[in-house]
Amino acid sequence: MKKIFILITLLPIVFFSTFTVKADSAWEQSFTDDFESYTVGKAESQTALTDVWTNDGWNESNDNASDVFDIATIKEEGGNKYLNMDYDSSFFYMAPTTMRAKEFAVEFDFRSHDLTDSWVGVVMRKEFRDTRYNGGTGMMFYFRTKYLTDNEENIIGESLVILVLRGGSLSTTDLNDQLVGQTVIEYIYPTEGEIDPAQQILNNWYTAKIVVSDTENAKEALYEVYINDVFMSSLTYSRSSLDIYGYFSLNSCVGDFDVDNFSIQSNDTVAPPPKVYVNKLIDSSGTVGEEILLPGGEEGDLLLIGDDDDIVEIEIIDPEQNSITLASGVFSFTPDMEGIYTVRYVVRSTVAGEGYEEFYISIQADSTTTTTTTTTEIVTTETLTTTGQVDNPTQSDFPTGLVLIIVGGLALVSGAVFVIIKFKK
Repeated sequence: MKKIFILITLLPIVFFSTFTVKADSAWEQSFTDDFESYTVGKAESQTALTDVWTNDGWNESNDNASDVFDIATIKEEGGNKYLNMDYDSSFFYMAPTTMRAKEFAVEFDFRSHDLTDSWVGVVMRKEFRDTRYNGGTGMMFYFRTKYLTDNEENIIGESLVILVLRGGSLSTTDLNDQLVGQTVIEYIYPTEGEIDPAQQILNNWYTAKIVVSDTENAKEALYEVYINDVFMSSLTYSRSSLDIYGYFSLNSCVGDFDVDNFSIQSNDTVAPPPKVYVNKLIDSSGTVGEEILLPGGEEGDLLLIGDDDDIVEIEIIDPEQNSITLASGVFSFTPDMEGIYTVRYVVRSTVAGEGYEEFYISIQADSTTTTTTTTTEIVTTETLTTTGQVDNPTQSDFPTGLVLIIVGGLALVSGAVFVIIKFKK
């Protein structure tokens, strides 16, 4: 795991604070893997593979990772090596370690040995690499293989169905009804004669390809799906969380799939911008003259992606748009005026320019503590004794048998002695 050093510079003195992150600095414009360079056996036991592919279990970023071990295996058949994913649970994924893109083509070969409603697919434009399809933002196109049955549940054929859903941090959204074109490949068994193995979905290789490109509309993208180089369907969709240079992952669920010749080709004209993630909350409010503490000095505070030098600068912009860069090793500032302050964490890349994460802090004036004096006035029809000047009430002011209590504007009526309690503030 790579060590990242924060160098926040304003003064010529250099000070380093360390925290553990993974960062990538080169512009990776393509990714290919035909799995020939690995040995037959479990995927996670091979360093050569886990240097290229990863997930939250393999890289130990999640102490409680599940559904990622003892699933992916390198197999060989007729001198050809490929990846097999075989298990009866859900949520398996493996992600190319550093590849990010916004416009691209992703392609892979797959075959299914299980038609009991299993699927394999790719999540793209993921903000975070180490999230599953239902635990973070991203668009997933997946291919479900299942038997076709008649009304009496007799198997009459096989199908391959193109499906799509948008992932979110808290939920997923099916977008299948927005796909335009053909979404199903079927093979209906002949009523007479033998089943043709060459026509079956079961145990046959298919090539899936998804091409993603931005449209002329802001934040909108066109997703085009091909099977065996034949255009099948498309989706046009707009969402801010997907308008990013994102990660990818290969996913499968409840099945036995083989995958080979996985590739991603970026069609971007500029490199993905560097990113910095601030992993701790920053207070959104403060007071003039009181110190504001910022994340950055402890392990795990920040995550850098795609920068050149593992350096983060922290800029403070006051309400009058004056800007300063905090000195190295300083992770706090003291506001000296009311208004909205901007805290900006900045990272830079030679090939992709600047990236930053901004936070806004509302600063209020220093308030002086005041003491509230409460004066209680009690008026009864018996004594009419007050602590202040109160007009003598009449019988009509206090109906017999009722108590009117006024507390901070709230009137309560009850049966008892006639009492008014008024609070002066």
